[in-house]
Amino acid sequence: MDRLAAQLLAMPDEPLWVSGHTDDHGPLAWNLDLSARRIDRVLDALERRYGIPRSRFVKPTAYGETRPIADNRTEAGRALNRRVEFMRLPPGTDPDTFVPEGSLVEGVHALSETTVAVFRNGRSAWEVRVEDGGRRLVLVLPGLFRLDPTPPAPPPERRLIRRLRTEETATPRRTLVVLDLTQPVHYRVEEQGRVLLLHLQPSGTATQ
Repeated sequence: MDRLAAQLLAMPDEPLWVSGHTDDHGPLAWNLDLSARRIDRVLDALERRYGIPRSRFVKPTAYGETRPIADNRTEAGRALNRRVEFMRLPPGTDPDTFVPEGSLVEGVHALSETTVAVFRNGRSAWEVRVEDGGRRLVLVLPGLFRLDPTPPAPPPERRLIRRLRTEETATPRRTLVVLDLTQPVHYRVEEQGRVLLLHLQPSGTATQ
């Protein structure tokens, strides 16, 4: 901590972006919360012990287990993944408008009756909940907020997706992509870079 503080004090006018990370042990939601608490502990210590104000640090971002730098199958690797990182902003970046990678849902679109695409500004954690006896799927995106509040349009036919909507909560911060369905389905999530594709198939048909 002394070494980190000395480096920060050597460049007092430079804003920094800070992010928190964990290993992959434990539930996804727990690890996201743990990485946020890890950031808070470090920033509190820097302010209390060295007088470095929290205002120096731009958009603290909790990534949980989603960005490992080492192998989680070893104790040494897990120790490296439990970390807080400080990074300089790219030259010319306005700290007030800076958006960290993997913190934003840029759009949600029904590509067809059986495929919904979720566009993010980078990789992020996600999980799917099945509700209402399989007639509702909820794609949970912890730590992300929605760029465009306009409700996404369902496919015109509405044979399978009756309603497509998003919800946002502040505590904990997350975006929910909610699919109200006409019948229970099998689902499969495909991750292509920053895009999540949610593929649906009526549960009465064979899965592929």
